[in-house]
Amino acid sequence: MMNGLNKRFACWLLVCAFLLTASTTAFAQGQTRDHTPDFAAQSELEEVAAELEELWAENPHVFRQLAAIRGAVVETHIQSGYRPINVARYLDGIDEDAILVLLWALAVEEPRALGMELQTWRMWRIGLLEALGRLRDERSIPVLQSLIEDEPFPSVRQAATSALGRLDDEQSIAAAIEVARMSPEKRDAIVAGLGNARRQVALDYLMEVLGAADNTEEQRKAVRAIGDWANQWAWQTSSREAYRGEGQKGRQRIIDRLIDLYPSAGEVVRAEIKKSLQLAGAAHSEQRATQRADAATDPAVRADLMDLAAKMAQSPMD
Repeated sequence: MMNGLNKRFACWLLVCAFLLTASTTAFAQGQTRDHTPDFAAQSELEEVAAELEELWAENPHVFRQLAAIRGAVVETHIQSGYRPINVARYLDGIDEDAILVLLWALAVEEPRALGMELQTWRMWRIGLLEALGRLRDERSIPVLQSLIEDEPFPSVRQAATSALGRLDDEQSIAAAIEVARMSPEKRDAIVAGLGNARRQVALDYLMEVLGAADNTEEQRKAVRAIGDWANQWAWQTSSREAYRGEGQKGRQRIIDRLIDLYPSAGEVVRAEIKKSLQLAGAAHSEQRATQRADAATDPAVRADLMDLAAKMAQSPMD
């Protein structure tokens, strides 16, 4: 069953991704569309429409399961007073075959057709993306790339970038970076999501962003993303085993750069640097921090760097 679903879904998934821009933009502009796109109304998509109907006929329980979860999320969100909730937790028990339906939901679902408020719908989509990120399935690449390019909401774009980064596909990560380069208004969300793209190409770009940052907020965001990339605990997971050497070199590069930046950074950026260094760990970086402390003219900066040196000396990670 799953192989058949994969072949059929591949035929129309790219069409869903192509239609994503029109559907999300239509909602943002206050227009209304039906919940299920009218594929049959377009002659070139008649075959796709037939495959979609067959997918629903053969595997309806997964669609119903996702709809039930969505309903529970909406109800909980309302009862909580619209406070943020962990959508991904609701998706933990969903059928493994549901990755295709998760992608369908991201590419096709629209809030008005579902009777969802925009805030809830946005949260729902972020939760779907978090679940996809954990699945690390390359079939999600077309939809994730489409969201990165065309999604109107920065928080969803960030989640899509994060999910894409977890796939470890350098070409896809490079494509996301190119979107950031070409579209400054999309850059912040993509930079934030690239902290989970733990490949060299992502780190090179994040370092570039940090070097080019000309104000406190841009520096802070870049430092935070770099700290996410360097997260010592994430690098210990089985999914990072093949890239562990790359990660060790990258983490050392990050630690050295942040220590060097610390004396000249403002208070807000220094606070972010401390958090990122704590995430990165480094049992062999205390010497660099001590050297920077000895050269510092500000007593407060010197004290901070000595404190950082002491903490790094005690780090359990190399």
